Amino acid sequence: MTNDTASRSRFTDEVKELVAIGAAVAGNCEKCFEHHYQKAKSLGVSHEDMLKAATLGKAIKEMPAKAVSSLVRDRLVADAPMSTSDLPQDSVLINGIPGNREADETRDE
Repeated sequence: MTNDTASRSRFTDEVKELVAIGAAVAGNCEKCFEHHYQKAKSLGVSHEDMLKAATLGKAIKEMPAKAVSSLVRDRLVADAPMSTSDLPQDSVLINGIPGNREADETRDE
């Protein structure tokens, strides 16, 4: 006896386009995004679902940059024998370092 529910794939054309929208954003591919946005729209995919897919793609794209910034902070800035006052105050290299009084004081001004 087969279960019809189990044999039906949930990877529908609508889901495929949502995955493709997220991948297009993560890959910085404007043409890809436009193509898959139009295709999803023609399939009746909601604006909200497309926005969720794009937001997830953006978060995935930004993870490596955040990881590298943290690594640089850990290796080069946090234990640096120099002052960070020469770095731009909005620098990802100094913001968010626990105990960085120079950055904390500038943010409080």
